[in-house]
Amino acid sequence: MTLFDETGNSAQRFVASDNWVTRFMARYDLSMRRRTNLTTLTDDVLTDRAVSYMAFLEEHKPDMDPARVIMMDETAVFFEDPCLYTVNEHGAHHVVMRSTGFASMRVTAMLSVTLSGKKLSPVIIWKGTTTTTFERVGGCLVIQQPKAWAVFGVGFDASAHREACEGRVCEEEDQDVCGLMPYLQASDVGIYRSFKDRMVGLITAWKESDAVTYTRGVNPRPPFVETVADWVSTAWKRVPEEVVMSSIYGCGFDDDFKEWFISKHDVYGDLFRPSGFSVTRIQTARRTSTTTTSAWR
Repeated sequence: MTLFDETGNSAQRFVASDNWVTRFMARYDLSMRRRTNLTTLTDDVLTDRAVSYMAFLEEHKPDMDPARVIMMDETAVFFEDPCLYTVNEHGAHHVVMRSTGFASMRVTAMLSVTLSGKKLSPVIIWKGTTTTTFERVGGCLVIQQPKAWAVFGVGFDASAHREACEGRVCEEEDQDVCGLMPYLQASDVGIYRSFKDRMVGLITAWKESDAVTYTRGVNPRPPFVETVADWVSTAWKRVPEEVVMSSIYGCGFDDDFKEWFISKHDVYGDLFRPSGFSVTRIQTARRTSTTTTSAWR
């Protein structure tokens, strides 16, 4: 703004009241804009899908071997948290969010755990080559490829066959899990939050050190892959076992459905828990399961 350009760096600061700012923004048709998802589900649709999936899970849980079933997903850890709010024209569909040179840097990691709670070696997806390559760096498997996110089929023929079968089963059972991952997936419920909290400290220490190098245009260069592998391996080891187990139990593997994450959610919990809606379907799924394997909590 012109006022800030004229007074922002001067000894005499420009100060305005809340009413002045409100009238100023109304006069120039400005509003506070917030980053948000492009698509969201209605409460009823999300809850109905969650109940349907949980009943589907209850039916198939007895056939699962906790030591052989793997929960896997990818996550991105950004070197700088993006700004959530800005001021822009009212109703504008595309809003530019300014950032520093670190904002475009990120680490994409794939973390895996078994249903028994065992943490598996992390995978780093690294942007840097025109062809996909695989190598082990430290305690991580590093996949270098043109994109900084997963664009390949994970696993070999056996796992690909399993994924195809699972997809066919979900399709036959009419299971639509789109939009449910933040509430039904162990990694999103708790594991990634713990992992990212530990990654942030390591990244901040690097940003504040003299290890950062810059281009001629004074833009920071990304760290070496060896450095990132050390961060990911260290942060993954520091994720407590109780966080992993509570996340797994909270995503449908606790025998008491009231302990599931979505049951305790501040918005969707009251919709998910009503007696005739969820309890009946879940208990029905349990009664129709005839096979028993390892007991859940």
